[in-house]
Amino acid sequence: MKLDSLLWGLAKIVENGELKKTKENILDEASPKIQELFGLIQRKLPQTKTAKSLAARQSLDRMQVAIDVEPIEKDPELVKLLAEFQPLITKELRDKFETEAAKAWFENILLSHEQFNNRSQANQFNVPHVTLTNRY
Repeated sequence: MKLDSLLWGLAKIVENGELKKTKENILDEASPKIQELFGLIQRKLPQTKTAKSLAARQSLDRMQVAIDVEPIEKDPELVKLLAEFQPLITKELRDKFETEAAKAWFENILLSHEQFNNRSQANQFNVPHVTLTNRY
């Protein structure tokens, strides 16, 4: 799972109160993990614009997120947390959001997740892969 896409997409969903607008209550399972991820970023990268924006509950800049989180993408604590997100990132969850904006942000997370998994599988077998870009 690509950390920058996950972080940006979740921040957009939280920022716009979309977790409260779901057809079913997904807060029980997703919200603690989201808060844990945001807290981890703030703790590991306290001086970055991304951490400061999360702390202030301000919008995140997508490119800045990618720059800020790159140094910790292989951090063991983060890798463990991202593995815990794996079962939550599903099309079924996307469909529980009521607004098109939330569905689009979550779709971006799904695409990133699928690209990351495809790249990991391709690298595992030394097969060349194609990386798709998202042009939003």
